[in-house]
Amino acid sequence: DWVTLTVNYTLPQTITPVVIPAKTYGDADFSPAYTGGLSGNTVTYSSTTPAVCTVVANQIHIVGAGSCTFNANQAGNSDYEAATQVPTTITIAQKALTVTGVTAADKIYDDSNAATLSISGASVTGRVAGDNASHVDISLTGASATFANQHAGAGKAVTIASLGLTGTKAASYTLPAANINGGTGTTASIAARPLTVAAQTDTKTYDGNTTSATAPLVTVGTVQAGDTAAFTQAFDTPAASVVAGDKTLTATGVVNDGNSGNDYTYTFTTATGTINKKTITEVSFTNPETEVYDPTNAREFNGSTAVNNADVKIKSTDVVSGDDVVFAPLSASFVTSTVGTGKPVNITINPAFTGAAAGNYVLGPDGGDGYSAITSATITDTTAPTVTITSGPADGSAQATDSATFEFTVADAASGIATTECKLDAGAYTA
Repeated sequence: DWVTLTVNYTLPQTITPVVIPAKTYGDADFSPAYTGGLSGNTVTYSSTTPAVCTVVANQIHIVGAGSCTFNANQAGNSDYEAATQVPTTITIAQKALTVTGVTAADKIYDDSNAATLSISGASVTGRVAGDNASHVDISLTGASATFANQHAGAGKAVTIASLGLTGTKAASYTLPAANINGGTGTTASIAARPLTVAAQTDTKTYDGNTTSATAPLVTVGTVQAGDTAAFTQAFDTPAASVVAGDKTLTATGVVNDGNSGNDYTYTFTTATGTINKKTITEVSFTNPETEVYDPTNAREFNGSTAVNNADVKIKSTDVVSGDDVVFAPLSASFVTSTVGTGKPVNITINPAFTGAAAGNYVLGPDGGDGYSAITSATITDTTAPTVTITSGPADGSAQATDSATFEFTVADAASGIATTECKLDAGAYTA
C-alpha cells in the first residue's frame, strides 16, 4: 500500500537595504526603496521617531531635523516566511535660513568692540512650506557682532557672527553667518565719549614756573575701564599773586586710550588759585672790603663800627635760578671797632628788594623790618705809629763811638705798645 505524506514548510526571505542620500528638513517625502524577498509582498516602513520623521503612504515624511529611525518589514506567505525586520537610522540636517536687513546700532565709545544688532527691519527667507514666524524666527538672543576695533570712528565695519533663532521648530533650522546680510556684515559708528575736566583750586609758593601739584577732576562723563586719565593743570603765569585768588588754573591733557586720546572729547573748565611769595630765609654775604682806619676821614677809628654798605654783597639760595633779585643792606657795622682780621660784621637786609623778579619774594623769617646776619671782615690801621725813645744817649749828644744802642717804644692806638731795641752805627743823633 502506498502512503501519501504532505509536508508543509516555508522558505526564508531577506530585505536588502540601500544607501539613502543625505536628507534635510524640508526635503520631499521619499521611499527608502529597500528590496524585499521572493514572496513579492511589499516592503513596508514604520517610524520610531515621530518627532523627526513619520511614514505617509509608505514613504518617509520628514517633520524635523535630528535622528530619524524607521523599520523595514516584509510579510510572508504560504511559501515564504516574513522577512527579518531591518531598522535604519538616518540624520535629517537643519534647514538653512537666509536673513537680510540686519543693522548695527551706533554707540558711544566704551573701550569695547562689541556691537548691538537690530533686526527690526530684517527679513527671513528659507522657511519650509507650512512654517511661519511662529515656527521659526530670528532673535537677538545669542546674537554676536563686533566692530573692527573699539576706537571711535564713523561708518566702521561690523562683522555679524550669529543671530539667535526662536519658535517651535527653531531646532530644525540653522542660520550660518554667511547667510546673514550675505556675509558682508554691516556698518555703524562709535562716537567719542564726552568728558568735562575741571581744574581745581590750588595754592603754592612761588617757584618760577606755572605747574600745579593738584590734579584736575573729571566732573562729567567717565573714563572707561582700561583707559587712564592723563590730565594736568597749570597757573596762567608763574609770578606771585598780588591778591589771593588772582591766578587762573587751566586743565589740559587727554585720556590714554590707545588712540591718542581721540576716543574722547574734552571740555575744560578753569579755577582760581594763588601763588604766594617765596620767603627768603637763607642768605649769605661776601666779605665786605677791608676797612682802613684813617682818622682824617668820616670813619672815626675809636668807637666807630660803620661799614660802607656798598661793600656788602648779599645773595640767597632761596632765589630761583635765573631770577633777577637784588638785595641791599639797610645797615652794616662791625661788632667792635678794634683793628683785627676776621672781625664779625652785623648786616640788616633791606626788605625792599629790587630787580625784575623782586615782587615774587618776601623777607623772612620774623616778618620785621629786616633780616640780620653776621659775616666777617678786616680792620687795618695805616697811620704812622708814635716812636718814643726810652733809653740811650742823651738828646743831641755826640757819641765817641761809631755806634750807640737805643731802646724805644712804638705806640699804636689799636695794636698797643711794643718795645724794641735798635743800634745806630754812626754819627750824632737828635731826638
